[in-house]
Amino acid sequence: GVYKLYDLVILESAGVSMAMPSVGVVVKLEKDVLQVLDNNNKLKAVRPSDVQLQKKSATAVALDAEQQTIGQGDAVRVTEGPMKGKNGTVRHVFRAFLFLYSPSRMENSGMFCVRSRQCALMGQSKHSENGLA
Repeated sequence: GVYKLYDLVILESAGVSMAMPSVGVVVKLEKDVLQVLDNNNKLKAVRPSDVQLQKKSATAVALDAEQQTIGQGDAVRVTEGPMKGKNGTVRHVFRAFLFLYSPSRMENSGMFCVRSRQCALMGQSKHSENGLA
């Protein structure tokens, strides 16, 4: 298939309206269906033909609660919201949303989604905007 586990995809239904597009991460591949965790932390079953691959996630960055730049590969701690206290590694950034991976999470193949402002960078960012690269 075209899609792999942990791919970031744009959910087609968003293309019709002018609203912010809905995105998600593939957390399970089935015969004719992708299980996608969307940016509202909801699991959706979608047909591969109903989504598009989002390619620009590797270079995207967002700001955390302390105005630090965070991006793919950075380790963060969730400081507020329903996931408060959890740690994860940034797999994808889409606008203000971070798709985090934590190997200790069983559900959704370890993925969960939070807003970047609900997180704090742990250690150094891998992204040069902080002037540390």
